Amino acid sequence: MARNGVSIVTYAVLSQLAREESLTLSALAERVGTDRTTLSRTVERMRHAELVETAPGDDRRERRLSLTPHGRTTVEAARRSWRETAAELEERYGAGRLASLHELLADLERVAADEAEGR
Repeated sequence: MARNGVSIVTYAVLSQLAREESLTLSALAERVGTDRTTLSRTVERMRHAELVETAPGDDRRERRLSLTPHGRTTVEAARRSWRETAAELEERYGAGRLASLHELLADLERVAADEAEGR
């Protein structure tokens, strides 16, 4: 994603909004796995970069986020870049080693989530 100047967090936000059409900040924070305060700063930068836009939500306290046309082209370019990178990694390391890496990372993510929840 760095090839496109898109950080991992920005890519996660763009991807979620591409899937869901529009989301509240709270729903987006939950899906991305971060808190609202941190995400607010990211979204503000993305708004200034014209990647996302806000609109009134169902009640006056709520704002909904959605992709701009520029945000849609950016997420598509980032996805193409990721597919190219994934193909390069598979060629270099092989599908089996990458599958093992994915399993290990998923295990680490579960451990981190359990520890964060005090389990």
